Amino acid sequence: MNARLLQIKALFVIVLLGSFWGANAQSVAYTIRNDVQTSDRTLEFDLYVLNTSPDIPVELSGIQAGISVNPAIAAGGTIIATIVPGSSELEPIEQPTAIMYASNCIKIATRPNPGQGKGSLLSTKAPGTRYCRIKLTNTVPFAADKANLIFNIPGRTKLYPAKLSHYVGIYSVPLSTDIIDFSNATNNPILKVTTGLEDTKALTLLLYPNPATDSFMINVGDQATVVSIYDLTGALVLSQDVVGAGSINIRFLPKGTYQVKANGLVNKLIKK
Repeated sequence: MNARLLQIKALFVIVLLGSFWGANAQSVAYTIRNDVQTSDRTLEFDLYVLNTSPDIPVELSGIQAGISVNPAIAAGGTIIATIVPGSSELEPIEQPTAIMYASNCIKIATRPNPGQGKGSLLSTKAPGTRYCRIKLTNTVPFAADKANLIFNIPGRTKLYPAKLSHYVGIYSVPLSTDIIDFSNATNNPILKVTTGLEDTKALTLLLYPNPATDSFMINVGDQATVVSIYDLTGALVLSQDVVGAGSINIRFLPKGTYQVKANGLVNKLIKK
C-alpha cells in the first residue's frame, strides 16, 4: 500500500513538473566571443551564457564546456588550456576550476550541484554572464591558420559535450539542446606568427569586454605594470597595479570614452 502511494505521488510530481516546464520554457544563448591572439603562442577568448527569456529567471545548477579546436594551429607543438584568474562572473561555488586540453578539445568540467538558491542567476543583458576566459598556450608559435572554435553539441558529436542545467524548484534539470543557442561570435582571424618585438608588444594591451559596464579585464602580457585610465580631457581618473591579466572595476566612472594606458601602449575603452 505504501509503495503504491509512493508511485502515485511520484507520478503526480512528474506530471506537475512537466506542466511547469511546458508553461515556462526558457531559452539560453551559450556563446564563444572576444577571441584575441595575445602573442605568437597564446590565444584567449570568453565563454558567455545569456538568458534570452527576460521574464523567466534562469538559475544555473551546472555548466560544462566542450570546445573543438582546429588541430592545424598547433604546428607540431603542445597546446595547454588554462582559465584566466578572476574572469568568471558566476557564483564562487560554480566558477570553473578544472580544465584540460586533449584530442584537440577543450574540456571544462562542471562543479558539484550548489543547491537551489545558491546557483548563478544568468544575466538578461547581452552578452550575458561570463562563464570564464580561456587561455590557450602553445609550446611553439601558432601556425598561420584559424582556430575555428566550435562547441561540441550533445547528440551531434561524440566529443566531450557543452551542456547546461538549471533549477526548477529544488530540482536540477538539464536544459535541452533545443532551447540552447550554441553560437560563435568570434572574429576567428588567421593567427599571426610574430617574431619581432614590436609585433609582440602590439598584441599585449587587451581590454575585454569593451564596451564595459561594471568592470573589464586587461592583459598586459604576463608583466607587472601600472594601468592608468584617463578621460577625454586628459585627467587621470584611475590607476591600478596589474600583473599579467586582471580585472579593473569601473562601476563608479560616468558613461563615456576613456583612454587606458599601460607599458607605453594605449587603447580606447567605452564605459556604457
